[in-house]
Amino acid sequence: MREMFSSRISEVISEIIRMADEIGCKAYLVGGFVRDLLMKKPNRDVDIVIEGDGIKFAELFARRVDGRVRTHKRFKTSAVIFSDGFRVDVATAREEYYAHPAALPVVEISSIERDLYRRDFSINAMAICLNGKETSMLYDFFGGQSDLKDHVIRVLHKRSFIDDPTRVFRAVRFEHRLGFRICEPTLLLLESATREKLFEKLSAERLFNEAVLILEEQKPEEALLRMNELGLLKFIHPELCFRVESNQLMNHCKETLVWFELNFPGREVRRWVVMMMALFDSLANDCRDEMLQKFKSAKKILSCPLVNLAKVEAATAKLHKPVVSPSFVGKAFENLTNEALVFMAAKQTGEGIKALVTSYLTNIKDIRPFINGEDILKMGVSPSPIISNILEQVMEAQLDGKLKSRHEALKLADKLSR
Repeated sequence: MREMFSSRISEVISEIIRMADEIGCKAYLVGGFVRDLLMKKPNRDVDIVIEGDGIKFAELFARRVDGRVRTHKRFKTSAVIFSDGFRVDVATAREEYYAHPAALPVVEISSIERDLYRRDFSINAMAICLNGKETSMLYDFFGGQSDLKDHVIRVLHKRSFIDDPTRVFRAVRFEHRLGFRICEPTLLLLESATREKLFEKLSAERLFNEAVLILEEQKPEEALLRMNELGLLKFIHPELCFRVESNQLMNHCKETLVWFELNFPGREVRRWVVMMMALFDSLANDCRDEMLQKFKSAKKILSCPLVNLAKVEAATAKLHKPVVSPSFVGKAFENLTNEALVFMAAKQTGEGIKALVTSYLTNIKDIRPFINGEDILKMGVSPSPIISNILEQVMEAQLDGKLKSRHEALKLADKLSR
């Protein structure tokens, strides 16, 4: 087993084993890490389950590796974060009860078998024992290996989607990430959950967190086409659907993201924001407003792509002139995020907008003005909106290459102030 780990993960697991032996508890590798290990795929997300006190284990482990720990006592889980950002998730072996459909679970300490039974799909419900007599033993109570071999996504019990409707979105995500298919009995349960409108019982935040995870995938358009086929997008908005044009736009976005990251490696872009802009692009403004009203608790997630869409539309409307000056481009683009610039370049096919985006990021965005408000005040101008007007005109002249020095900028400002 060890030969399949990277050296870093092997060191971390060795330390976990030493601590578990010292404390006298059982430690297991679980979930997606085990799945990807069996599929011979790399996975840096190390998930550990402890039969015993997982929170105490995480606190001791964090001290040993000089890391910090984040704890969620309600769910008996912790994350140990190393100084370089490497993370190990540690949980107490537990089982869950749901007071009603889509509720957050009530958690009780339990065994590794019950812990695995509470998981979403059979392929994610396997564990490898790390210490004791069963070291390296694979625990597969629910046919996960068989489903990996058959390339199927299968829930563990009939109430799975009722207990946690977010599993519907995860089923679609794993189906397309792994190249698997949702097996027929699970698909029937999924369709039943859709008819019962269980997603309406989910908090907006949980719903959109799942949407973000789908949009972060390498091929989100495939999962979105499947969601469209299953009637899932209508729960976000009745008018939302993923058309052929949406698919093409999302592919343009992926290509433009590659272009942007190659040409501007120091500028961060949140992939999911660009993809969510592509998803919502076909919605009319009143539909976007309705969505914000309906999902108020997810405003932090939703407002970013929706505000960016409005800004892109406003900026694009200004760029129909045959010739635009650097100052005009600077003014049109000044409120656009990197995500908005990527989306604009993706939507307006051809090299024209890309050239303007390149010019803006290379020659305009980071230019520091020769003068500031203090300089205007020293000329005897009283504090008023006149100062910002003068600064704006001077900056336009600077961007357009009409000013070459601070001295020239001061001279123009003095002239404008009279």
